[in-house]
Amino acid sequence: MRYALPLYLLNQTGSSALFGTISACAFIPVIVLFPVGGIIADRVNKRNIMVMLDFATAALIVLFYVMAGTVDIVPLMAVTMMVLYGIQAI
Repeated sequence: MRYALPLYLLNQTGSSALFGTISACAFIPVIVLFPVGGIIADRVNKRNIMVMLDFATAALIVLFYVMAGTVDIVPLMAVTMMVLYGIQAI
């Protein structure tokens, strides 16, 4: 999803600058949440973390799909990508 969604944005808008901006902004949560993810991984059962984060990813993608026709795609894509990369960091 982290690979396909930016390509979908590029296909919808045709703007490579927007593609790069959204992709760059998506890395901000990674920088912030990597230390938090390390702390969580040390203290909580890793299997439970993976299950919880996989369900969160699935819920996020369903929410993206539902909102894609009603909300402007650019802010929706920015928020979705930032949350996906945040989940990956944790």
